[in-house]
Amino acid sequence: MLVFRKLLTIQNKYTPVFYRAVSYLYVRRATDEGHLHISFNLSVYGGKSRQFLTSRKPGDNVSTTLNRIEAKVKEIADRRKKSKQLLDADEISIDPQIFHESKQVSGDVLVQDAFITGAVVRICGTEFTVEYNPPTIKSVTLPKLIMVGFPIVPILEYEFTDVSSLEFVWSRIEAKELAVNKKKTKEIVTEVARTFAYTPSKDDIGCHLRLLVTPKLNGLLRDDRSVQFDSPSVVIERSGECPFEKRHLYTQHYTEPGIFRVVTYNILAEMYADSNYSRNVLFPYCPPHALEVSYRSQLLLKELMGYKSDIICLQEVDRKVFYNYLSPALVSCDLDGYYREKGGCVAEGSAIFFRRSRFKYVGQHDIIYTNALETDPECADIYEKTVKNQALNEFLKERHNALQVLVLECIDRPKQKLIVANTHLFFHPATPNIRLIQGIIAAKHLQKVQKIYDNQEGEVSMIFCGDFNTSPESGTFEFLTTQEINEDHLDWKSAPKDQFVPGMNFKHNLDFVTACGQVPYTNYVEKFQDTLDYIFYDVKTLEVEKVIPPPDHEDVVRHTAIPSVLFPSDHIAQVCELKWKF
Repeated sequence: MLVFRKLLTIQNKYTPVFYRAVSYLYVRRATDEGHLHISFNLSVYGGKSRQFLTSRKPGDNVSTTLNRIEAKVKEIADRRKKSKQLLDADEISIDPQIFHESKQVSGDVLVQDAFITGAVVRICGTEFTVEYNPPTIKSVTLPKLIMVGFPIVPILEYEFTDVSSLEFVWSRIEAKELAVNKKKTKEIVTEVARTFAYTPSKDDIGCHLRLLVTPKLNGLLRDDRSVQFDSPSVVIERSGECPFEKRHLYTQHYTEPGIFRVVTYNILAEMYADSNYSRNVLFPYCPPHALEVSYRSQLLLKELMGYKSDIICLQEVDRKVFYNYLSPALVSCDLDGYYREKGGCVAEGSAIFFRRSRFKYVGQHDIIYTNALETDPECADIYEKTVKNQALNEFLKERHNALQVLVLECIDRPKQKLIVANTHLFFHPATPNIRLIQGIIAAKHLQKVQKIYDNQEGEVSMIFCGDFNTSPESGTFEFLTTQEINEDHLDWKSAPKDQFVPGMNFKHNLDFVTACGQVPYTNYVEKFQDTLDYIFYDVKTLEVEKVIPPPDHEDVVRHTAIPSVLFPSDHIAQVCELKWKF
């Protein structure tokens, strides 16, 4: 930074005196075609350091750009001289120049070739080191409501960096009255954590939280790029416990070798929860603040962290919820996450997390059901039938549901592979045939993936999790658990008449059993309750060690239905422990 000092002389005028510190000139260019946005801070005639900005086309030359910088600085200098009555002050020699390795760059060189990282720009005798696309924190936001015991994560907007290259420092701000004047207060700032997510403690009650975010460049912290944000409200203590905290009594410890804990959970996408339609029609019984993602995310993170799971399969995961909340928060809990977006223009999908200390990533084999139906040779038999029905074929093409498949290797059982499948089937109750077709495609794809790894060393097991939007009496459930479906099944016949296709007989060889047994419901809204979510497992290689009981019905209906101030979703997480048979 450039600093001026006022010197008293006989003539009583300003003479600029420069103090040299590390100064930077930043160049931002978001795309190859975009303008170069140049910024630097400079103090003129003893005034406060101010930011100077200019935007140039990549094809502009150095001479034109430096002239523009000089004009901007001179304009501010002249204005300050006039306002401070410094008309007889020495003129500042602005004389902007740019250097590469101590050699002055010619004025006819293009801006995009001159303003590069490591170049030096001299303005008013002060040297600025050029940084091209430096790490930048554009904004930091904290929840409006912060509760003791519930993890909070900052919502960040940044560029040219990532969360792993940022340092987070949380502090508690306590206001203390001054003894001499009780109307005045002073801040007592106490550092409380250096993590991405922070769980407020009882010591934080009544205090604001402050978050300082500092980016790193080449492993070094850059304080000059730091951003600080104070919470808009003080930390409060929540009265009562959430029902999922009772379930945590069954998951107080991590699993032992040979056993792994699995969660499947439709977490209710923000795009479906926080809208006028959801507030007024879908969930009118739920207070609006409890539908906001900043509130629900605190409940959701506490619930997921408390299960101490080894594998988590989530559905209805917004893109920004995965990248802004879940992934950066859970990575600190030894969980790596993979996101699979649905096809089309829908910015939500599914996510699989696994514990790094228990599993390692081997491969990924995701599909969009419609694409696989049309292109996978394994699906040729079903495609030959569906493509002949125009109404059905067109309807299927408009469905963008996905099947997410990760292959993991067990760390404590080398060469033991686990195929983890996760899906969210089409929702509409009037189209059970569509879900059944998607289930058939899923089985065909999973058989193919299993065959790939059966040919490698080691055993292969499989779990298939998700929101199947289908009850235990449905054709999809029957197909997955009995290995076949016949053309006379009611789900084929109850489909829209123009979508009926004869001869829909299909089989598979996967040995699936549902892990959590028969539960009364996994989805509970005011006008609908049913079991839709399952953890299917390969009964040949796995067995159930324990099922975590669902929440008490009284808790579910305490506020009419869910979601509520106690439940972050309209679905209930299914949680179980599975054990290898060999």
